[in-house]
Amino acid sequence: MRSIFLKFVLLILLCAACIAVAFAQAPNTWMQKSNYAGMVSFESVGFGIGTKGYMGTGKSGTGQATNEFWEYDPIIDAWTQKANFAGIARNNAVGFCIGNKGYIGTGWDVTTSNYFDDFWEYDPTNNSWIMKAVYPGNKRHHAVGFGIGTKGYIGTGIDSNFNYKNDFWEFDPLTNAWTQIPSLGAYGRSEAVGFSIANKGYVGTGWNLAQNQYFYDFWEYDPGTFTWTQKADAGTLWRFEAVGFSIGDKGYIGTGLNGSTFLKDFMEYDPVTDGWSMKADFGGGIRARSNGFSIGNKGYISLGYDTTFNLYKDFWEYTPKLTTGIVDVTSTSAEINIYPIPAHEKIYIIGGEKNFYLYNSAGLLIQSIESDQPIKEIFLSELPVGIYFIKSGTKVGRFVKI
Repeated sequence: MRSIFLKFVLLILLCAACIAVAFAQAPNTWMQKSNYAGMVSFESVGFGIGTKGYMGTGKSGTGQATNEFWEYDPIIDAWTQKANFAGIARNNAVGFCIGNKGYIGTGWDVTTSNYFDDFWEYDPTNNSWIMKAVYPGNKRHHAVGFGIGTKGYIGTGIDSNFNYKNDFWEFDPLTNAWTQIPSLGAYGRSEAVGFSIANKGYVGTGWNLAQNQYFYDFWEYDPGTFTWTQKADAGTLWRFEAVGFSIGDKGYIGTGLNGSTFLKDFMEYDPVTDGWSMKADFGGGIRARSNGFSIGNKGYISLGYDTTFNLYKDFWEYTPKLTTGIVDVTSTSAEINIYPIPAHEKIYIIGGEKNFYLYNSAGLLIQSIESDQPIKEIFLSELPVGIYFIKSGTKVGRFVKI
């Protein structure tokens, strides 16, 4: 009887494995996931912290600003409502993470036309918000923000006097203080995109209606030298109201507006070659003022509107193709999920076999590890900054140590 039961359990597990493989997401493809569970909106913020994604604020379909805040779990493909953003409801704010905390600030309230310079920290551990030092630049909306290592950055946007800004500021959560850094480019801009890759920050696209300037330029910020360097243009189309985020050691920009033309294209940036390549068009079609972020080795885009102002709540997951010096990953079934990316103190590994191996970017074996745990933990404190790979059987994952 016990033998029959064990065979039955084994059959169920094999069937589950076959189903998982059958529905595995191929590289450079989009897969629709569970719709965003909050109200339909646009001009919201989104960011990833560890193994979860977060979205909130924005302008609702009825034209009201919201302070809703939701958490997405990619493992179970489900949304959970969290504590509302503690500031005044707003749209066109900035959101990003530093380490294991999230941050939202600036923006404006479409209902009252109030502009904001407050700045808030979200702790996912206790689901709470704390107000931090006020952003010292002018109150503004349509700015960009990103985190690099232990610091955060906010700049560009439109202030309450309708000036297009190019100033930038650095936030240190340890001292709760802001420091001005060099400005970006020659012109102010709004509705640009910003993200970080390893220990550098990136800003591109946007527009300046006052100066009749439309951008597809792309800039890299090095906090070690406090300098901006112009890089290869982000494609051949200028755009604003686009989405930008990073996955591992690559950056991505897509959707948005080119004049009155709504876009659905999606591009990948490689900082090593300073080159752009076209990827699969966004699965949800043409879109502007959407929301995008990454969790581990996946990217996500949701919300926004199209040509006829149809508002969307659909939520899409992008799987890139991971290529390493060890193995060329050609399917999702050959991928190990690693969180967070980038990482500083430690990483968590989901998937793989009992034995797994850590390699540097040159393909040299750094460490061999054996673990029976379903979620494996690796400490990175003794590793230098750089790109690393985890290999287990035929599966490979990639992460960036900062």
